[in-house]
Amino acid sequence: MLAQIYSQIDTAIKWVDDRIWGLPLIILILTTGIYLTVRLGGLQIRHLPKALRFMVKNEDDGHGEVTSFGALCTALSATIGTGNITGVATALAAGGPGALFWMVVAAFFGMATKYAEGLLAIKYRTIDQDGHVLGGPFYYIENGMGKNWRWLAKIFAFFGAGVGLFGIGTFTQVNSIASAVKNFFDPNTENAVQMFGNTYSWATVITCIILTVCVGLVVIGGLKRIAKVSEIVVPFMAVLYVVFVLIIMVTHITEIPAALATIVKSAFTGSALAGGAMGTMIVAMQKGIARGIFSNEAGLGSAPIAAAAAVTKEPVRQGLVSMTGTFIDTIVICTMTGISVVLAGSWNDPNLEGVEITSRILEIGGCTDAERWPEVVENAMRESDSVGGIIECRAEGAGVGLGEPFFDSAESVISHLLFSVPAVKGVEFGNGFACARLRGSQNNDPIVDPSGRTATNNAGGICGGITNGNPVVVRVAVKPTASIAAPQQTLNMTTGTVQELRIRGRHDACIALRAPVVIESAVAIALADLRLLDRP
Repeated sequence: MLAQIYSQIDTAIKWVDDRIWGLPLIILILTTGIYLTVRLGGLQIRHLPKALRFMVKNEDDGHGEVTSFGALCTALSATIGTGNITGVATALAAGGPGALFWMVVAAFFGMATKYAEGLLAIKYRTIDQDGHVLGGPFYYIENGMGKNWRWLAKIFAFFGAGVGLFGIGTFTQVNSIASAVKNFFDPNTENAVQMFGNTYSWATVITCIILTVCVGLVVIGGLKRIAKVSEIVVPFMAVLYVVFVLIIMVTHITEIPAALATIVKSAFTGSALAGGAMGTMIVAMQKGIARGIFSNEAGLGSAPIAAAAAVTKEPVRQGLVSMTGTFIDTIVICTMTGISVVLAGSWNDPNLEGVEITSRILEIGGCTDAERWPEVVENAMRESDSVGGIIECRAEGAGVGLGEPFFDSAESVISHLLFSVPAVKGVEFGNGFACARLRGSQNNDPIVDPSGRTATNNAGGICGGITNGNPVVVRVAVKPTASIAAPQQTLNMTTGTVQELRIRGRHDACIALRAPVVIESAVAIALADLRLLDRP
């Protein structure tokens, strides 16, 4: 029942995402950028040098709380990150090299949008009773468009807070960090503490305390301290990344003209990844423009909140400084990333096709009837005990030739990682132990065509330590949770006597129910490692 509810919620979220973050919004934001570019007379070209000078030169007699550079770094801290690396690679993989061209086009017109956002943020900002500067889209909507549009400002503030909390960070990131630490140090919650009616691992508690202190040291100081930290962190990570990318480009400088030609040609003719010429061009445009907008946030309304606090008396000046954020983020960093990907040729590597990995639970507590699993787990809980389970993982599209016959066989690499997962006590491939009860004629996989396709897959997609093109099938045995509420016997090392042990706190009756996603991840990492080992 719960699985169906979660599936329906996930479907609803995807439907809303497709409608909101689809072609209509992309076209609207891009069209706005084109309109502003025309009305401003190509300001992003004519005044870019001046904007770059303003970026590092502060006003002495302006009003605000942070420097223009600090406000810019605060905004860039939310845009420069993994999206500039993996996001660009993903866009090129989906839309071909031409996606980079359209990404730059979106950034070019986005610079005009960013200029307008920064200008409006300064023009319509307000000062509260404590002397703090307040500004952003909700303020220039209300103060600029009039009180009748206050409802729109409230809607933006509400959904903006929701995106910040649940979408791009905060709750999601904190939970991910805490869960990762807990799964590493205390996967079975053996060291627990009762707090607020719930049981938490000490690893979770300590991690959250450290996160709270670190974030608090920055946030409690207000926007001024956030900006000061950003002024140090953002330039460091941006410059460091640019240096490494430049090394790649310099060492392949003779190949850059051909790469640029490929990018431009693919922008209008598409690539073989998506079908016909017109279809691939549309895919390249959509992927590139969407990634560009997401990367630099031009038109999304987050950057003006930081820009409003800049020390300046001239809205135009801060508009120009805000504009440089899009230039640095997308036109410089994303472009360098995209060129590096094209130089490597990995976007068009047939060996890098996606691998579909799925998993399913085969049995819980010795029971193979899924409808009875809740009963099995509940019975174990009532008896202060636990049960184990068996999980099967399948990897479709792993390809042919991964692994070696001996030390780095596909089975040994996958098993090595799977056995590092706490609670995994057994691993088998294909028929596994069942093949020991078969004859060779029954267990062999007859090859039925020149591609290597076999009539059966008793070997689990691996033959002689090397993948054969069939789905990789692996099953793992997950032990019952050791930390149960029932009394157990153990040795007291201090007294040298055997005594009763009672483990307090929360107890998982069946950790196998939570294990499939971990098993999938382990198999995915192992296959990726095998792919790297296979590279020349």
